[in-house]
Amino acid sequence: FRAEIELLPPDISHSIEAEALMRSVLGQFEQVVNTGKNIPPESVVSMMNIEEPGRLADNIAWYIPSIRPEIKQDLLETLSPEDRLQKLSVLLTKEFEILEIRSE
Repeated sequence: FRAEIELLPPDISHSIEAEALMRSVLGQFEQVVNTGKNIPPESVVSMMNIEEPGRLADNIAWYIPSIRPEIKQDLLETLSPEDRLQKLSVLLTKEFEILEIRSE
């Protein structure tokens, strides 16, 4: 097999929008963890130490077992960290709503 690859430059931009999205997604992740998911609470603390938007999105998506593999793949294929965080925010909102209904 042969393949051609192109390395993408790391996205090191930290816009205000990216920071706001990171905080929002972290809050949503914490809600999901506190609602009784089988996710260790210390995972929230470890996510708070991540400063790169794309890396944060990737790590949080890994912790949510109910996200189907093809959706996780779509997240990984989304190049813009802000877009990735927005997609993850939608998924976390849905996950939290399901958990709330389930707990009732």
